[in-house]
Amino acid sequence: MAHHNALHDTVLATLTAIARGGVDANTPMMRERCAREAAYLRRLVEQADDREQASEVRAALEESVRAAEALGLRVTARYHEPPAVPGEIALAMARAATEALNNVRCHAGTGHAFLTAAGDSGRLIVTVV
Repeated sequence: MAHHNALHDTVLATLTAIARGGVDANTPMMRERCAREAAYLRRLVEQADDREQASEVRAALEESVRAAEALGLRVTARYHEPPAVPGEIALAMARAATEALNNVRCHAGTGHAFLTAAGDSGRLIVTVV
């Protein structure tokens, strides 16, 4: 359900505004917004096969990714069967990922970060570079 709300609030809102002629689709700001939302859609498609597994982790990390993208950082996110964890752990990992993405944006001298979440022997491993 979280993805449905996110689609409604992002991609659908943008497409509706463009279709109604309410915004100029050719402005740099709108092109950047469309690029962010296209990246989000690509992540959803890539994750479709294992969407049920660890959905809480993925949803929490996607919030971190979208927040970073809203600040202008391009994020390539990959999810490789992260294990299911309690909600408070998923939230803590997402907060740590948000801070790591902010550090990339502010200090790494690049506009692109990579976030990977995976499982290893039942452990959740989140990497940001």
